[in-house]
Amino acid sequence: MLGRERSNTASGDGARTACFYVKDTGYGISANDLPHIFERFYQGRRTPNAKQPGTGLGLYVVDGLVKQLQGRITVESEIGRGSTFMICINHSDTETQRRAEEHKDVEAVVDS
Repeated sequence: MLGRERSNTASGDGARTACFYVKDTGYGISANDLPHIFERFYQGRRTPNAKQPGTGLGLYVVDGLVKQLQGRITVESEIGRGSTFMICINHSDTETQRRAEEHKDVEAVVDS
């Protein structure tokens, strides 16, 4: 499930925070693994139904991209119930408008 949350935290300079989440109902991530899941090549405990091994790079790459955007990523997970990843990125209306002007071939939508 992919969702989006609007943040009402706007300062006088037009800065806003855009958040979205990804939620699954899979096996979940153990409390022992959670502190390490964004480390390169970390794979954690295998789920009982795992069919393909991974490389342990997916969440490491996502974490790096979110940091490049000066955002944050958090995760909540429970064994047997699944995981929810939340990504929040700060942006400003003026920065969004500037980027839209640079890329006129891409449609930009600015929430007010």
